[in-house]
Amino acid sequence: MNHDINNLNLPKDSRNKQLEIISKDKFRPLFDVERFVVKEEVIDNGIDFRFEVKINNTVTGFGFNFQLKSTENTKQNHDGSYSKNIETSNIEYLLNNGQPAFYAFYIEAEKNIYYTDLKKVIHDLNIKNPKWQDQPNHTIRFSEKLDFSSITSIYNIALSEGQMIRRIQAAFAENFGYLEKKDKIIIDLDTNVVSDSEIVGKIEDVGLLLIDQCRWNDVINLHNQTTSIRNRSAKYSLAVGVSFYYSGEFLRSLDFLKDAYRDIDRIEPYLQDYLRFFYYGLQRIFNVITEDEYQNITNSFPSNSHMFMHKLLEEAKESMVEMNNSIDYISHDFENKISQIINNAGASSYIKLLAKIEFNYYKSQQLIYRLIMMLVSNDVDEAKLQFNSISQQFHDLLSESKNVSSNFAVHFCSLRYCTFVIHFDSIYRRNQKSNYLDKFLTDLKAKIMDTLNFFQNINHVENEICTITLLLEYYQNIEDREGINNVLLLLDDYKKQYGNFDFNKKIDFIKNGGTFVNQIITMANSIELDNDKIANLEIRLTEIERGEKEFNYKYDPTRLTINLFPIGHFQFPKEQIEDIFKILRITDEILIDNIKNILGKYIPVLNCYVLKIEQEGPLNGHNEYQGIENLRNVYRIREELYENEFRKTELMFRN
Repeated sequence: MNHDINNLNLPKDSRNKQLEIISKDKFRPLFDVERFVVKEEVIDNGIDFRFEVKINNTVTGFGFNFQLKSTENTKQNHDGSYSKNIETSNIEYLLNNGQPAFYAFYIEAEKNIYYTDLKKVIHDLNIKNPKWQDQPNHTIRFSEKLDFSSITSIYNIALSEGQMIRRIQAAFAENFGYLEKKDKIIIDLDTNVVSDSEIVGKIEDVGLLLIDQCRWNDVINLHNQTTSIRNRSAKYSLAVGVSFYYSGEFLRSLDFLKDAYRDIDRIEPYLQDYLRFFYYGLQRIFNVITEDEYQNITNSFPSNSHMFMHKLLEEAKESMVEMNNSIDYISHDFENKISQIINNAGASSYIKLLAKIEFNYYKSQQLIYRLIMMLVSNDVDEAKLQFNSISQQFHDLLSESKNVSSNFAVHFCSLRYCTFVIHFDSIYRRNQKSNYLDKFLTDLKAKIMDTLNFFQNINHVENEICTITLLLEYYQNIEDREGINNVLLLLDDYKKQYGNFDFNKKIDFIKNGGTFVNQIITMANSIELDNDKIANLEIRLTEIERGEKEFNYKYDPTRLTINLFPIGHFQFPKEQIEDIFKILRITDEILIDNIKNILGKYIPVLNCYVLKIEQEGPLNGHNEYQGIENLRNVYRIREELYENEFRKTELMFRN
């Protein structure tokens, strides 16, 4: 028998086997023992190495797999990558293992190992050919070196996906026996795992509480994670509908509120008025129901209920515009409704706080409307005194808002305060040629931006637009053209983003010069063109007002009384009625007869801004002012009344 080892028929070695050993010897040491347990497969069905990751010296059970390929040398592609042919069956096998998987490619000539993620391989194959599974093999590319940085990335992937798989298994375990076939298990891009039923339950349980905390964005984000909106409860639809309402998506809100209203009897009685308030409020906006129908529905709310107080506050804010048509800048409807809220023992401290903020804003607007005449009459010190008093009230309300930990009230109060300061300053600085309020404006922009950020964060679109409008007025007031243009672009973005007809109408009005500050600037520029004449008028008006204050004329019931808006009430003997018509330049016989019939029964109102008076009544109040000619007309009437000894009369009304 031959025993010469050199002449025996033995199994042959091969370079491929050598490269396999070399590549594995190069591969293993790259993975440190502090983070990895390396398990080389004895039977290679398509995986060379299985890994388990560690955290703080504990073995997690989370893992990943590697299939290792090698070559003596290979040509580099034009993009710097290297190509290797891989069987489709191996790709499928790796995918079936349910853990992150990777390919490694060792090149002996370079002594380097490159790698790629199985997910990237499949992604690229799907893009090239959706039917790639029908082919026996594929060429895949390697461009990333396997080094400490890439191994750390693989470690983090294994941890993240391992936790996701754990949560999936836990979701099935926790809901074992409860999940229905229609339920979905949802996985987001951050590997969070939750079921449809869990999200629905969370919105039903805490959705309205989140809304009370101004977190309707969180409700919407939760809702957007669900896979279907069918067969949702009325309480779920109510929470989502109200959330979309506050975020400015009225049509989507109405869809959900409509679903909730179909099952209104299935929600708690105290929430039914809550639903009606928003549901019918939107129907009023879309003209599905009339204002009278809306009032009939909401007036049925219990007088001490939160929704009734909320309704009163909204109606009070809407009625504030009535002060434009009042010679004394008073809205009795506003004052009555605010008083009902503040003096109602059953109203919450929060709704009372909002009512007090609105009442102080109402007082600030009264001062704004009176300010021009006060400055013209040289009551500058009184104007400053009232400004400081109202400002202090706002600061007190801000402190109260912080004490009750209401961020919404804090920023709402800040919005009202900043509006007051900017509107006051827009008049004061142009009339007095003074920078008196610059000390107040120093940090005003920061306050406005802070308030805007808050309303953007909670996605309260209506208040966002109000705050952006105020930011525009801030720049208009200091005549910062760049700032103005930037805000106008921001308003355009809101139009594109929301497409809400009601909001777009407001934005178009604002952009076309509809802000208060812009109107003041336009008025001031017009007055500047005729400054000397205006100065003379102001001097004369001051003399008239001073002269009449000395006599302090009281109401005489034997005389006829007329309300000449915005000048005041005047009395005269019946036989001098024609003189009044002459001063007012009223020639319309029908109007003259109408006024004569009214006099003595009640006090007629005539708007003196109007150059040709053809109608009794306040008309559009101060909005009838269109420019300097209207102001001249008021001054002319005032002076002719004085010259003809028709004196302004103080009226005393009894409650």
